[in-house]
Amino acid sequence: MTKTKQGHGARPNGQTASPFNSPLNFLQLLGTITKAQASGWQQVVRMNQEYLEFLNQRLERDRELSTDLADKKDPAEAWSALVEFYQTAQRDYAAEVDRLTELYANGARAATADIQQQLEETSAMAMNSAFNAASATKSDAV
Repeated sequence: MTKTKQGHGARPNGQTASPFNSPLNFLQLLGTITKAQASGWQQVVRMNQEYLEFLNQRLERDRELSTDLADKKDPAEAWSALVEFYQTAQRDYAAEVDRLTELYANGARAATADIQQQLEETSAMAMNSAFNAASATKSDAV
């Protein structure tokens, strides 16, 4: 690498020694982004599975209500069955919201930890590359 004097400091001709010019660092950054996206999609799948299982249970209870109401002869009994059904549904939906919120929070924590680890590794590699490039530039100058 040859040096030319420009202004008050020397700069290398051609490509600079920036760690961002390295394909390895770009690919590692791309890998970090891809891992974060994969983690997010896995979380979406888990939440959808949970919600679909819940809906399956609720639809089964809806079917059971229809059968129960068809068997009732007294309007007071039918009304009592409806009240019980809707109270149970309210509790079930509230519990499901709690479960989904917990799944979301746990997924967000896990994804954040994964991203943080990947960024620290990428940053360490970039700093190491920059340090090596600076050391190489100093040795070339001598």
